[in-house]
Amino acid sequence: MFANRSAHFVVCLSVASWVMDTCAAHAAQVPWHAKGWTHRALVDVTQPGEGGVDVAAVRIEHVGLASPDGNDFRVFDAGGRAVPFQLTHHTPDRDALLSFRCAAGNGTFAVYFGNAIAPRAPTVAIFDASVGAGPPQPGPAADGWIPRAGLVRVTMRRPRDAPNPLTPGELQKLIQRAPAPGIDGAAYVANINDAINPWGDSDYFISAYRGWINLPQPGTWGFCTASNEASFSFIDGKTLRHWPGRHTEQRGKHGEKNVELEFTRSLHYIEYYHEEVLLYQVAFLGCKPPGAPHYTAIPDGLFPQPHRATVMRYETADGQRTVTITAKLVDSVWPTQRPHGQYTRLRFAISAGADDIDLSKWTCRWQFGDGQTATGAQIDHVYLVRGGHLVNATLTSPTGGALSLQRPVAVFPIEHLAGPFVRGAYDDYRPIVAAYDLAALSTTALVEAARFFGEVGDDPTAYEAAHQALARANGSPADLCDMHLLIAGDAGDVHGFWARRAAPHLTELAAEHLREAAELQPDHVIAVRINARLIRHVGIELGDVARAQRLYDQVVREVREAGLTDPSKSAIRDATIAIGDVHLFAHRFEEAGEDYRTAEALAQPVIAPQVRATRVGSMPETIAQQFAVNQLDAALQTVRQWREVFPLDQSRGTPLYWLGKIESRRERYHAVIRTMTLVIALARGTEFEAEARWLLALAYQKTGEQDAYVQTLAALVDAGLTGPFREQALTALSKAE
Repeated sequence: MFANRSAHFVVCLSVASWVMDTCAAHAAQVPWHAKGWTHRALVDVTQPGEGGVDVAAVRIEHVGLASPDGNDFRVFDAGGRAVPFQLTHHTPDRDALLSFRCAAGNGTFAVYFGNAIAPRAPTVAIFDASVGAGPPQPGPAADGWIPRAGLVRVTMRRPRDAPNPLTPGELQKLIQRAPAPGIDGAAYVANINDAINPWGDSDYFISAYRGWINLPQPGTWGFCTASNEASFSFIDGKTLRHWPGRHTEQRGKHGEKNVELEFTRSLHYIEYYHEEVLLYQVAFLGCKPPGAPHYTAIPDGLFPQPHRATVMRYETADGQRTVTITAKLVDSVWPTQRPHGQYTRLRFAISAGADDIDLSKWTCRWQFGDGQTATGAQIDHVYLVRGGHLVNATLTSPTGGALSLQRPVAVFPIEHLAGPFVRGAYDDYRPIVAAYDLAALSTTALVEAARFFGEVGDDPTAYEAAHQALARANGSPADLCDMHLLIAGDAGDVHGFWARRAAPHLTELAAEHLREAAELQPDHVIAVRINARLIRHVGIELGDVARAQRLYDQVVREVREAGLTDPSKSAIRDATIAIGDVHLFAHRFEEAGEDYRTAEALAQPVIAPQVRATRVGSMPETIAQQFAVNQLDAALQTVRQWREVFPLDQSRGTPLYWLGKIESRRERYHAVIRTMTLVIALARGTEFEAEARWLLALAYQKTGEQDAYVQTLAALVDAGLTGPFREQALTALSKAE
């Protein structure tokens, strides 16, 4: 209920009447005072407020059992006397916030709901939710009382197609047009100073703050606003300081958007409205007390807080307990290998209020709305896609009685790691997702499951999920393209293919998946890059240089027909490097050199010869320094940059020598074998030929290829090279024999 507590993310999903045979000892001790009402919450005031307030506040998880207009709420004290209250927030299918009179700061109260034909209570404060409408008015039987403590923030969706409002009336129209799901959430808060939406997407939303501020001294008070984007504020129903239209907070962050007014020492009703479109979010109301030199944040203590109350139990008119489902947002994970997607973990539990009950002998089976199920009183569940999900829980008693509860849950985009939003970990998510029934997932979620398993290194399950997704008829072309690429793995990848061990039974299959991916990819430039991988894979893995050349010629022809643009020029450069790699592996070194020269000519911008010489000259030294201090990732990145920017140098062998040397220290011996075999052919007579042969021999030894190990040692000895590597080879040969 209060915004500085993680409990704000606990939303009740359902409440139902239920004769619970395990709860006979918990019979209600407060008589039922509202005839005709079906439900109530017994509430204890558990934490007193400050400053002598006579207001307590509570969140009631009615989840649709209350009247949609909220007219059926009633509050009674333990003695059955009607208590004045205000319905400060009401979401018809979820929850409500109530402020009620409580002068003592303690006690037990009963909040009734569940009467669809009830008129509005005479004790409820009359509240106009219109922008700038001012404070609530006492109900006819409220003895003139309204709750003069508490500040409530509500967030809701904002229409995406509407311009930034220029007047309070235009903002009111935005609120009336709020798209589904409408209200994101609400809570009592301590201040008007926020940069995120804690209950929903932080893009395209509206915040409304309404409540009370105490100005402890009379005189001239200044108030300032800083917002991104439009903001409107009122005090006692009168304009305070508006900053309408489209803008950032920058021109108001030093208090420039301000107003100064005379006030007496007293409580005042404050309203602040803020609408956000995209990017950075700011909602801030500051003040300058009488005599102060500068504007600053309003101290929390100027917003009087109500006593905090807690629901102890939910009951029905026949005196039986009821239960709820709670769903708490735990954390989320943004995929590490792509710029989009989100995995979100929620914790579901059965709850009966603070006065808990023993469900150890009951069975609870969950259906999370995404095709997945689980059993247990409390379950962590990971949603693979955002959107709405209908959650069901079925509780079965030891004697066979059953109760079903349900309520939709919204999984929204999370853009911040601040406040209530926490970064999750793949290690925590993996065992949860590993238990999923892949066949029961939607196609969109199945695609995300395949990506998830690929990201955590569970390739067999990733391939299985990808194959299942491809077998369905309703996947998007972009998603199906990704599934083909996932199955293809690093086949043909400019970096990944070096470390692959030849698998003849998979190579043609990988080529087929790359071809399918290129055909499905709706972005022509990305399709060219996929074809670059196909060219490299066909020419190197399959050894079909002629077929690779035909593929390259076809790609060039299609790009020319479509018109050469800067993006397509960059993509065709990738394809040209790929055919160069094919020729390099085929030992057609002159053709490879010509391909690489063409690729360098396609660079944007073209690098001048003198600049090229300087940059290339510095790279071996940089790599050697990184290698010497074991910064292998940095060294590998430098090698990759060298090969990408100056591919022609590959035909001289130097970048590939460093690649093999780094991979040897990383103990990726298949990469060493591929690399150093080529280096030896390219770099005969160079200063690093002997070391390349030695590292190749060691790689064969590590992979258990003893014959190749001995042959490579012998070739090093017979090559006529001198130095320590030849001596080591002689020693190793003597031991091998």
